[in-house]
Amino acid sequence: MKKLLFLLLLPLLLVSCGIMRGTGDAYRPDEPLSITAKLSAKVGIDEAGQSVGGILRMRRDHVIQLSLTKFGIEGARIIFTPDSLFVIDRLHKRYAANTYAAFVGLLPDARPLTFTDFQTFFWNDRNRSREEVSTTVGLIFPLEMRIKRSKIKTIEGHKIPQNTHVDLNIFDKEVDLDLTLSKVKINYNWNAHTTIPEGYTPIDTATLGKLLRKALQ
Repeated sequence: MKKLLFLLLLPLLLVSCGIMRGTGDAYRPDEPLSITAKLSAKVGIDEAGQSVGGILRMRRDHVIQLSLTKFGIEGARIIFTPDSLFVIDRLHKRYAANTYAAFVGLLPDARPLTFTDFQTFFWNDRNRSREEVSTTVGLIFPLEMRIKRSKIKTIEGHKIPQNTHVDLNIFDKEVDLDLTLSKVKINYNWNAHTTIPEGYTPIDTATLGKLLRKALQ
């Protein structure tokens, strides 16, 4: 259950970090900037925690892909496109795909989100080292989020942090998330198209909402 909660929390938290290292491809000004990086993530929910590795792929104005691995095996992939959000569970051969409004609807009275919001956060377009959010969910449940970014590096004009730490307090649960990127480089050699593997079973967002609420109890 906590694995599912972790998969749901990542796209909702919207966090990324990075540093330009290695050779990589030459920048192509006539194409959308494409970046790949090795990802390390640690998440703690109250006193329970786990860590995963993975790969972050971003193509400006087109797609953001998070491939999550454990012991070198891809267990899940989270994909942001301009009109949809995909959560693909490779271990159980199932997936959820819907609009951003449908996923945000898992949190009552949450403000609308779009691909632009996600891209702004992942690329650190606001160029902020610290951010704080204090609001309510469902009019009565307080939500607090604190974000710290450090080791800022510039990649073709985009100021992307090497480390990002998020503290989230929601539904009386404390969530800590640490993200670190390494081997960040300009890389155009990857598939930016989104396809669902054959034989995967769809999960509707209502079912995801029930599982999320159960995990937070």
